[in-house]
Amino acid sequence: MCAFFKTLQNSSLAPRVAALRLRGVVPAFHGHAHNRGCQVSWHPMYAPGVGIEDFEECERTFGKSNELAGATRMATVFHRRQQIIEHFNFHDMDKHTSSGNFIYQNYRQVIERIASDEPALALLREQTRTSAVDQENDLASERLHLQGLRREPAEEVVAADYLELLETLYKLDAQKASAVAKREALGADPVARGFTAKQASGIRAWASTSVARYAAHHDVVADFEVQHNVEARWLPDSTDYQAATKVVHQRRYRRALDNLERLVIQRFFELTKLNQSGVGYKQRRKIGQALRTRAQAIKNAIDEYNKTAKLMRPPRRSVTWNDVLDMAASGNSSFSRTRART
Repeated sequence: MCAFFKTLQNSSLAPRVAALRLRGVVPAFHGHAHNRGCQVSWHPMYAPGVGIEDFEECERTFGKSNELAGATRMATVFHRRQQIIEHFNFHDMDKHTSSGNFIYQNYRQVIERIASDEPALALLREQTRTSAVDQENDLASERLHLQGLRREPAEEVVAADYLELLETLYKLDAQKASAVAKREALGADPVARGFTAKQASGIRAWASTSVARYAAHHDVVADFEVQHNVEARWLPDSTDYQAATKVVHQRRYRRALDNLERLVIQRFFELTKLNQSGVGYKQRRKIGQALRTRAQAIKNAIDEYNKTAKLMRPPRRSVTWNDVLDMAASGNSSFSRTRART
């Protein structure tokens, strides 16, 4: 269930929500930043009766009201409130005046879409030998499947945790072996072998630290194996190790994709704002400075996504910074389609 709807049910508004049979939705664009389980239940695409409404009017309304900031920055409280009231009064009248044309245009779009999509849908049903009932059942099955994924299977969680411990253990083992080999290379007289006293001291210290780190983590792994009845430690070429590696790669890929999509959609309106007319130089500069700071987070998310995408079998396509900019310019949700293919 949507977290917002849970809040309503636990609030004093719960009786009115039940009496009105209220149903919540997430806005069409921002909804793609929500997880798939939320989308199939609360996105307008899957809500009966919403038509082509995108539920993004709040974003557009407050986007327009933000233009008041420049004109009222130096005004008194009275005049600031006066302009805000006048703005929304005019906004209400303007919306009321244009509502007839808005309804007509939406009606026309819906009729055209039905006329073009129904034959295509009928052909698809014929090719796949399915019906409308089958499609509704598929959606219901997907919802049930995603509800079951809210908690990962216990055995997969244990396998993934064990694998991560082993990866760290083998990495520390390699570091320890390298450090010990360098320490042994010092011999009895490091100076005679071309090492300074400072270099020799650093090599010995690093070797001791590496051995201690490996021993400490080895104890952690051993305790984990005792707690979960692991009889034989997995080696990198073992079947269990390879199977767990696949699970971990999928988990990391999904998390990287979720994080990238969330960051891009959060920054979408700031990216598009830079290209809008009517944005003053100072405002554009402030937005640009904020984006430069936040862009690093997106670039880091892109790097993490591409790293995990290469580990998938088959590998997923890589994403570039230009892909993010193209997404902002076109307004599509290409990352959501990437998710659908995975």
